[in-house]
This record gives sequence, structure tokens and C-alpha cells, in this order.
Amino acid sequence: MELPGDPSEIECDIGQPGEDPARQPEDERRTSERERVEPLSDRWYHSSNHCWSPGVERIDAVVTPAAPTRRYTIHDLDQFPDDGKLRELVDGQIVEWDVTTLRHGFLEAALVEYLRRFVREHRLGKVACGEGMVRIQGSEYHARGADLAFYRRGRFPTDIDAAATATTPDFVVEVLSPSDRVSMVDAKVTDWLRAGVQLLWYVNPETGVTTVYTRDSIRRVAATDPLDGGDVLPGLQLRLQDLLDELESEEE
Repeated sequence: MELPGDPSEIECDIGQPGEDPARQPEDERRTSERERVEPLSDRWYHSSNHCWSPGVERIDAVVTPAAPTRRYTIHDLDQFPDDGKLRELVDGQIVEWDVTTLRHGFLEAALVEYLRRFVREHRLGKVACGEGMVRIQGSEYHARGADLAFYRRGRFPTDIDAAATATTPDFVVEVLSPSDRVSMVDAKVTDWLRAGVQLLWYVNPETGVTTVYTRDSIRRVAATDPLDGGDVLPGLQLRLQDLLDELESEEE
């Protein structure tokens, strides 16, 4: 079973050429016209010339080829409405991320405060937040924004007022949102690593479990286990559970 990158690129054609559905026995026609597909994940699947989205009814359809779409650059991003959504560029196409929750925002703020304090104390560099755009491998058609980005001393961007900086962060932290699709997260992780990010944390704010990526490894760290900064932030130790407990105590 093959996984497509984008559901819009799948061509659907239910039935064989020249076949008259009206001549089929009624039971067969019902099956071919509408089929219940059990959910497997949040991805789209296709088999032969059939396609479907898991957990929904599959209905006969023919998808006509889409008209050529415009290729956007980083200079086009400011023309979109300020509606709270993060818009990134992937090969000239806009990728939208839904508005985040307060849970996401509280944890992001706590991470920024903790890491900025550590970085300033050890004079290691600068921490940025707010999802400022970064060109992926210098492309004006491909740009990502990080919840939190760290730049080592001596590697500070000089184009900080540009639509997107050409300088890749050394360390990136992303906080997962409930609406984030697995395929979108995977694509973003791949972009950060190929751009040159040396250490990436993807944090689940509900469980505190963090997936840690480097150029040659992937590991999952429980909320109660310590995260470390490796060679990028030497000496950094952080238990996500401590931050989660601190945020919870502030509610009392």
C-alpha cells in the first residue's frame, strides 16, 4: 500500500472503462458505488485506481486534473490575512497550520523562558520565538517557522528584518498541536534536518513526551526523563514534567 504525499494529487477512477454500472447486479453495484473504509490513520490511502480517506464513505468520483497553481515566494506571505494561522512555504505552495491552543502557548512560553535563561547565563547565543520564517536551503520558495529557535554565538542572522532569514537555527523546538497531521509533521521535521538543524525537539504538550531528532538518530524521551542539549547546548538538562507541574501549580 503506497502513501501519497498529497491527497489532491490522487486520481480516482472507480470501475473499469466501458463498464455500465446499471447492468451490474444491485448488490455488486452497491458495493462498487459506496464502501465503508475503517480508519487506519489520518493519512490518505490508495490502491490501484481507487482512493479514499480513512473513516469516511468512499463514493464514486472522477477527479479532474487541477489547473496549474501559482508558485508563491517568501515575499508573498504578507498578502494573506492576519488570522492567527501559521503559513509556510513548501515548493512554492502555501501550507497552513491551524490556530494553536492556550495549552500550546503556555508550554511554549515556559520553554522560551527556561532556555533563554540558560543561554544568557552561559553566553551561548540567542533564542528566538514567534515562528519567524527561515529559508530551507536558501530557497525563496521553501520556508518554515519554528516555535523556538536557537542560534549559536557567531552564527546570528544578519537579515533579521527580511521576510525569511537565510540562516538556519542550530536548535529548534516545536510544540505539537492536536490538529497537526502526521504527514505534515514528518515533512517539517525532514525540512529542518536537511536545512542543517542539528538538534530538534518535537514536544507533545499533553503528555510531555518529546521526540528528539538529530541528523543520525531519533529517540523518544518521557516527560519524567531528562532532555539534554547535546553538543549544541552543552550542560542543558530539562525534565518536561517539571515545566508541566510548574504550569499546573500556577493555576492553584
